Amino acid sequence: MVQRVVELVQAGLAIWGLYGSQRDELDINGLFCDETKGGIFKWRQIMGMEKETLKLEVRLYSTKKS
Repeated sequence: MVQRVVELVQAGLAIWGLYGSQRDELDINGLFCDETKGGIFKWRQIMGMEKETLKLEVRLYSTKKS
């Protein structure tokens, strides 16, 4: 499910020219890579949110039963 969300973000960034270097070489793969992260930060600058802090973190939850 998370991979699909990242694919949607990558596609949205690509539409606005913020993801992928060339149109024919778009690799919308659902991986949260440096290029995806860079596109998000470019978008935030365009939207005027560059002064706000953004902390991207991944939390892993244990599914162990006590």
